[in-house]
Amino acid sequence: MIQAAGDIAYGEISGSPSAAVVLATNAGGSGTFFDLALLQWQSGRWINTDMAELGDRVQIHAVAIEDNVIRVDLTTHGPGDPMCCPSHRSERLFTVHSERLATSGAFSQPASSSAVVGIVWKWQRSHYNNDTESVPPNADHYTVQLLPEGNIAVRADCNRAGGVYRLENQQITIEITHSTMAACPPNSLEQVFIKDLNAAAIYFIKEGALYLELQYDTGTMQFLP
Repeated sequence: MIQAAGDIAYGEISGSPSAAVVLATNAGGSGTFFDLALLQWQSGRWINTDMAELGDRVQIHAVAIEDNVIRVDLTTHGPGDPMCCPSHRSERLFTVHSERLATSGAFSQPASSSAVVGIVWKWQRSHYNNDTESVPPNADHYTVQLLPEGNIAVRADCNRAGGVYRLENQQITIEITHSTMAACPPNSLEQVFIKDLNAAAIYFIKEGALYLELQYDTGTMQFLP
């Protein structure tokens, strides 16, 4: 069953009449999947031109179209949250390009760059929105350090890696560009760790821990100093 989860938001995007609504889909199982639907006025009628996934069993608070951006206020799953009970309030932003939705970021508790740069952060876990986790057996073997000049130093189990990063407001981009090539044990999370770092999109501090939200709302990495 598919139904609207709240009211339709109306506005203009790049001068074109547009609308946005969140749809909730329940196929009979335990999950309820939420999607953002983009509608645009074409040839005298509303056309659904694109959809974007918001997550399973999230809580939608509001949808608005402002300044050519669609804003979705929602509560998603934070680290350790069971699928039934999301607790992380955030805002996802979407822009529209060639009638398609493009994610523009999400915003959480603010953290200044000085609160994260220079510290050696130890990976505790990655919690994904399909209710799975990656947990390193030894956090000391999985670390990141954001250096003041814009480089990043990484220990990924038995290898050392590096690259570049950029901080802008609460957004973060990380690109791991090089690594040593030692053969890690079969149960190593080296590749998972590097993959998650490259997917980082948003950073914030909560109770002394650093969190990196991954692109497309797919999960969250947690670190401790």
